[in-house]
Amino acid sequence: MGSVPSVPEFRPRISDAEIDRIKPHILVCLGATAAKALLGNQFSVTRQRKELIPSPLAPKVLATVHPSSLLRIEDEKERHKEMDRFVNDMRKVAGLLDSSNAKGSSLTVAA
Repeated sequence: MGSVPSVPEFRPRISDAEIDRIKPHILVCLGATAAKALLGNQFSVTRQRKELIPSPLAPKVLATVHPSSLLRIEDEKERHKEMDRFVNDMRKVAGLLDSSNAKGSSLTVAA
């Protein structure tokens, strides 16, 4: 059997060249795979969720859970709690977009 590849080998659907071309003001990583691929294996969505992360990729970079993970939470109360947290994460992103007030501000999402 072959070895299991490390997370950076699983790149999000957006490439570094695309990020360089778009030059987003805000980059949102949805889920651990995207976050680790773009921010490094040491990144933890559980610990660093919703924090602004220093990165050369964009002036403002943050990560949150992938929305599909919410659908897999079996306990209804826990699922609603986590959905509320995700909505709050997206509100933070909306606030960052509003606060940038720059013409042509762009948001890029990596999942």
